Amino acid sequence: IWIMIKRKIFFLFFSFCAVFSATILHGEPSAPLRVWEGVKMPGKTTEPKDYSKVKRPPSRISVKDAVLTFFKADSDAPGGCVLICPGGGYVALWSVKGEGSRIAEFFNSKGISAAVLEYRVPDNFDGALMDAQRAIRLIRSKAKEWNIDPDKIAVMGFSAGASLAARASTNFKKPSYEPIDSIDEISARPDCTILIYPAYCSQPEKDRRLSKDYKKPSEDYSERYAIADWNVVDKDTPPAFITQTQFDPYGDAAVAYYLALKKENIPAELYLLSEGKHGYMDKDVFEILSKWLKKKGY
Repeated sequence: IWIMIKRKIFFLFFSFCAVFSATILHGEPSAPLRVWEGVKMPGKTTEPKDYSKVKRPPSRISVKDAVLTFFKADSDAPGGCVLICPGGGYVALWSVKGEGSRIAEFFNSKGISAAVLEYRVPDNFDGALMDAQRAIRLIRSKAKEWNIDPDKIAVMGFSAGASLAARASTNFKKPSYEPIDSIDEISARPDCTILIYPAYCSQPEKDRRLSKDYKKPSEDYSERYAIADWNVVDKDTPPAFITQTQFDPYGDAAVAYYLALKKENIPAELYLLSEGKHGYMDKDVFEILSKWLKKKGY
């Protein structure tokens, strides 16, 4: 496990140096905003795991109360906003900076606002989805204040954060918690989805994550690439941009999600890279992503 963790850190560090070394921060981020400020947070809180023996612990081991940090783009006209969900296997947030603030700064350099969500971990699948749905609503509620277009809200995630982004994009018709206030009257549907080396989007991957008695699936492609049952893909699912490397051990996630969208005739772009493993980012793909968002009015 530690070898895999070190390998991921290496790929992240190397990739960020290549992709974001020239990034210019256009404005200071906002002070962290509690997602459940002034209301009783639904669901359960979380307790931290023991990372005392890990030489390089995650940047956030435990999040008991979700927070949102907004990065405003330098723009006169209202523009789009990308909600960013860092990864960490749902057991931690491994790099809030590498998979969060630096990504937000990159979008800012392209004239796109962004917000980084620190959702509840560890092992709080329901709480994480509640946090994501509330964050989308919260961003829309602040559209005028933050100078963003409420009809141009994307959700983006890395690894388990991409799993969360996919769940937010496929479960907006079924609220994960009972409405609390006027913010919960606002739509939680993202306008598009961005999945970067996603995990747990296929049914076998979901089963592997949740079950100790997991059995390797057969080579039957209909089973291997079946969409996870917690992703309810239909004609109203948002369009998506997906990227993953060919040899990523979670590589089936990207293909499974793409095929589910294709079946419903949902526009999607899938970029499979021949180099790198889980945690690898490609500069050219991020440039394509920014152009994709601009074509969609972001």
